[in-house]
Amino acid sequence: MQDINPLFITLIDEANKPILVHVMSDEAKDVNKFLQFNTYSNISLDFFESDLFQWTKISKNSKKNSSPIRMLFEVENVTVFGMWMKPIGLKIILGFNAFDKFENEYDPLIITVFDKVKKIYLRVKSNPFFNLDELNSDEIASKFGDKFEHEFATSVDLD
Repeated sequence: MQDINPLFITLIDEANKPILVHVMSDEAKDVNKFLQFNTYSNISLDFFESDLFQWTKISKNSKKNSSPIRMLFEVENVTVFGMWMKPIGLKIILGFNAFDKFENEYDPLIITVFDKVKKIYLRVKSNPFFNLDELNSDEIASKFGDKFEHEFATSVDLD
């Protein structure tokens, strides 16, 4: 049975304004880790602007699967992936422990985690009982953070 959980989850809006940098509870106690992951999230923005990643095209691997996910970089034992949901302008950045057992951006484990993050974002964003534009940053962090912690408190299982 394989499992994988992100070290951090970052959501950035269409104007490159951070919605949230969420560091999972295991790492959140260490302020240096929080600053490190925040820095990686900021560095990732440069990759979204780069022509090298061809965000307008969906990559295809040798199999029938396709993925809008790109591996952005690996540094200090953290592998950072990004996904740009162009129709709504949302950028999702996830950092994983480089020692986790995944192959690349086409790995089903990585895709599953991104799908879960997308679903959480869409559920929170489409909730008719609150408007993200009217919430302060602490309220937004709380809404998403609670959902992310709940979802990833248990492992992502594919078996």
